[in-house]
Amino acid sequence: MNVTARVRSWNPEEFAPEILSNAMGRIEKAGIVVRDAARRKINSPPFKFLWKPHGPYKTGKYAGQIWTAREHDALMKTIRVTKKYDTFPAYGFRAAKDMNVWVMSGNYKTWYALQVEYGKAGWKGGPHPFLRPAFRESLGKIQQIVLNGE
Repeated sequence: MNVTARVRSWNPEEFAPEILSNAMGRIEKAGIVVRDAARRKINSPPFKFLWKPHGPYKTGKYAGQIWTAREHDALMKTIRVTKKYDTFPAYGFRAAKDMNVWVMSGNYKTWYALQVEYGKAGWKGGPHPFLRPAFRESLGKIQQIVLNGE
């Protein structure tokens, strides 16, 4: 015996803003978990001892350039969760563009984040990943957040 049900006047666009907003909120929470784990990793050995902190170079071709400085906390502070926003006029709400949430590190001053993570060009003895292991270590918590909103 087959049973069928019919929903009249179903309008999924009515629920789209709430569903997308809740989903993106959960994904952003998961990103914060990864960010915090990466910050803990970068604030512990061996990362604390990769370079000797110093200000900008005082002599040479790049003297005084801010990006020549090495401050341990600077890299840790650049680990962040970002998302781009866009307005969807058809639905009448603002949501994350492309539905992406990124956990990023590095900026103009801490350009070496990529070298630390991947060890490009033999930088400081090879790779010292901090974002990828933080993600792997946080998978259980991420699943809990995405599924249950906790």
